[in-house]
Amino acid sequence: MFPRTTPSFKFSRTALVILIASILLGIILGISTIRNLDREQSLMEDFLKREALTLIHSFEAGARTSRMHCRFGDDPLQTLVKETLLGNNIVYIRIVTANGQVMAEAGELPAAESQSTISKILNTDPDQLTILKRQSHVFAVASEFNPIRPGRRKQKIMQCTTGCCTPVPGKSLKNQRQVIFVALNNAEFIQARQADLKHSLFMGLILFLLGSAGFYFIFLYQEMQLTKTTLAKMELSLERSRRLAALGKMAAGIAHEIRNPLGTLKGFAQYFKDQAANDSESREYADIMIGEVDRLNHIIAALLQFARPREPELQTVSARDIMERAVRLLAADFNKQAITPEITSDDNAEFRADPDLLLQVLINLMKNSLAASGPGDQIILTSTLQDNHIILTITDSGRGMDPEEKERMFDPFFTTRKTGTGLGLAVSYQIIEQHNGRFEVDSRPGQGTRISIILPRNPQNS
Repeated sequence: MFPRTTPSFKFSRTALVILIASILLGIILGISTIRNLDREQSLMEDFLKREALTLIHSFEAGARTSRMHCRFGDDPLQTLVKETLLGNNIVYIRIVTANGQVMAEAGELPAAESQSTISKILNTDPDQLTILKRQSHVFAVASEFNPIRPGRRKQKIMQCTTGCCTPVPGKSLKNQRQVIFVALNNAEFIQARQADLKHSLFMGLILFLLGSAGFYFIFLYQEMQLTKTTLAKMELSLERSRRLAALGKMAAGIAHEIRNPLGTLKGFAQYFKDQAANDSESREYADIMIGEVDRLNHIIAALLQFARPREPELQTVSARDIMERAVRLLAADFNKQAITPEITSDDNAEFRADPDLLLQVLINLMKNSLAASGPGDQIILTSTLQDNHIILTITDSGRGMDPEEKERMFDPFFTTRKTGTGLGLAVSYQIIEQHNGRFEVDSRPGQGTRISIILPRNPQNS
């Protein structure tokens, strides 16, 4: 019946550890995958470069050997290229001169290389391979092709016309430098790399699923604990409500029985006051008796309202008008504490409510603000429209409330004032609940209190 702090979902330490561990494992897996892929790429390139370099050196040696023999009707260099292509994992081989003339070629040949590419390769260290950007499954390299025998600085270029290789007069290999282009098939390496990548992605997916499952089960466990706690508290609200209902019924019966004697006592006190016209002390005692009887009547009236609340009689209410009425009724209390209340409201802010019951709520709230405030403090009343709701807010700069006081502020018979009954806010909560509204409270010790009443503009439609 009265507000309680609803147990909220909290991120447990176990869930936090799992989250951090999952993130760290994901980062480690990502970094490890990237490093492995980079290492595999580097190893693949080193292996293919060594294989290509070995192949070129072997081809140079074979070319030197073949040039020493004449085979009728065959071009020894072209024959060597074709024979080499058959027995190795080679996509193509092409040998060209410095001016781009093709000396020999075989395989799945690409377009002819540009003169700038050939010149760039010839300007590179002869012992260093130049890697060419080709298709993804082809590892292509180029290098200067030098079939000259070791130890021979000069050699005439050989021309094979009818299978016999003879020197060409006036031309030397120094002026006819050659470039060899070799492309190796690296599909197996790429497949292996893709398999590693898929494996890493698979492991990452498993890690994600395991982490998600862990979070899900932790969430279910916490939700189960939260539900158990909520059910236990609900059973305790229900039991408390049953006891309060029984107490209210009993209190209503007692209040009716007490009200009649109180009326009699007040009548006698008034009589004795009138009789003691010349006895100031007796008149003072009579005034005290009358004041105490009125106070008891006020408590009984609040108790009856709480025990047997009347149904609201809805009317069109102006927010500014009802706040100004509440301030006027408490003008003496404001003057006593030297506090000037402030009212901020939209003149057109109208809604449907029971004006008498709502006035009682505002008076109860402002009395609490006055009790918590000192001379010169601020008390501000505001009203704002928000969609189909109106929000009435009372803000003070008083002493504020600690969490325990805020938790129990709407409990019946709970009060922090010596002269308080502990029924004012309980009745106020009941009235706002009858209007299908709710309270929002923001308060901290030493920083004042803000209480907002959120009401539908038409409770019958809410």
